[in-house]
Amino acid sequence: MKELASGSLVRADDSSWDMSLAIRLYRQPILQNSQAEQLWLRACASETANAA
Repeated sequence: MKELASGSLVRADDSSWDMSLAIRLYRQPILQNSQAEQLWLRACASETANAA
């Protein structure tokens, strides 16, 4: 993560405080505006890249 590398985001304590986190996005089946559609496409692309 670039924030960790640049030092703008730092660990609050040692790794014993680390935890797993899952973020799930749900989408309405109706047509979204272009900004919502772009967000969805980026989220799907990110998940695909992380799965590889």
